[in-house]
Amino acid sequence: MQNGRRKRVWGLNELVFLLYPAVAASYELLYNSSLEVRYQQGLATLSLQGASGHADFIREEFVRGNLRA
Repeated sequence: MQNGRRKRVWGLNELVFLLYPAVAASYELLYNSSLEVRYQQGLATLSLQGASGHADFIREEFVRGNLRA
């Protein structure tokens, strides 16, 4: 803890935000949606069509060569 706050531990999400800021928001939405499905809440954040659109955007950025670390 620092100054009464928990220190944030680095993980995959933080790495995505650092290396691939162009797709970070889409990645976070997909990640949160996957947690909703995993814990049986359904897709509360995105519709299936919305999730598919974000996945397509990330795939397109990869194909364009914009996701090189």
